Amino acid sequence: MNRGPLIAMCVLAAACGDLNKGPGWDGTTDGSADGWPDMSNPDVPDAASDVEEELCGGSSFSISRVIPDVMIVLDRSNSMADTPPSPPLWDTIRTAITSVTAAPRDTEIWFGLMSFPGPACAGLSNQCVHPGPTEVLVPVGEGSGSSIASTLTGLTWCGGTPIALSLQSAGAYLDTLMDDHPKYVLLATDGGPNCNAELDGATCICTNPMGGCAINNENCLDHQRTYDVLDALCVRGIETFVLGMGGAADWDWVMAAMAAHGCTGDAYAADDLTGITDVLNAIAGEVATCQFELTCADIPDLNKVNFFYEPDHTPIPRDTSRTSGWDWIDPCDTGDTTGMVEFFGVDCENILTGAVESVSAEFGCPTILI
Repeated sequence: MNRGPLIAMCVLAAACGDLNKGPGWDGTTDGSADGWPDMSNPDVPDAASDVEEELCGGSSFSISRVIPDVMIVLDRSNSMADTPPSPPLWDTIRTAITSVTAAPRDTEIWFGLMSFPGPACAGLSNQCVHPGPTEVLVPVGEGSGSSIASTLTGLTWCGGTPIALSLQSAGAYLDTLMDDHPKYVLLATDGGPNCNAELDGATCICTNPMGGCAINNENCLDHQRTYDVLDALCVRGIETFVLGMGGAADWDWVMAAMAAHGCTGDAYAADDLTGITDVLNAIAGEVATCQFELTCADIPDLNKVNFFYEPDHTPIPRDTSRTSGWDWIDPCDTGDTTGMVEFFGVDCENILTGAVESVSAEFGCPTILI
């Protein structure tokens, strides 16, 4: 950005005041021999940037990072305790979730926890007994990692796989949150959805490898109702990530369809601790944002907004190509109370990885462009 003429005019205005009476113009010793002001005078700014900052009157204002809400819906059905794999998936997924939701990430993403079936299930009998709605074990909130870890420690496996009703319950809960955060469900399961007593056991696809759907129709694959619930969540702005573990590989087409209906693209698949942890980290990285919200009343001129890395106060230029720097994704229009900017490329990485301590905002000086 070429600011030469502006800086020159600022220097004259700050140093000279009245051109007929300023130092050096009336023949006094305050001026240099050629009639220009003596720039060694400590009262005269010696750097153009200092003059410009003084004249444009930059002042800080508040911004807040956009935090996503993620409700983890965890399968704890009987098959989660099966071996192989070894150790059982139930132990592996609890370890992975505890790791991924730990501080400081639980301040950048607000996690919650639900598990199905509910606490009323017991062993191999009454596998589809679950209270409705599915219980919220840990509410979505800041710093919930330790609560999730302690809750998982005391939770055990049992019952069937009532995914449709559990997703429905997760969505109903997320609808009650008035925090204006983006909202997601993270479903982790090792099998196809079942527990729908309305299905015909004689004609359905059976999720029980030993058969028996004609005897117990709650073993029928409940895929269509699950897709319908996911569609409804997506319409309400709640996207669902799907992680299929262990026996879910037998239902890969259902996992893929659930992810598609959940508006997140493809399902994830993993079995061991490293793989499951990598998947959960990938999902966390996808939902974590480089978006910041600001109050429009603080910025009457959108062309006088700047952002800086702290603690060094390093400027972050605006890049309208969105390959780096920042840009408006929701500029303040007439009547808006809030606006939103997003950081891109390496600058987003700096924020997500903690390479910089914080981002500050100032209003009053012309926006620095890349």
